[in-house]
Amino acid sequence: MKIRNIEATDMGPDQQEIANWVENHLGDSEFMNQEEFDNQEGELIHLACQELGWNSVPQNGGLVVEWME
Repeated sequence: MKIRNIEATDMGPDQQEIANWVENHLGDSEFMNQEEFDNQEGELIHLACQELGWNSVPQNGGLVVEWME
């Protein structure tokens, strides 16, 4: 499964920066299923915040993935 788009939800005013970073970071990665992505989601959000130079990581919300058919 490949990702078509990633949207952020309930993570604050600059949340889409995180989603964009994760989407660019993953590139054309393929996943076996949604669960494989879900298991990495928290780590990806932490990494994105670190790379973006943020001082904290959102405590709420997450990423919503639109998969290619």
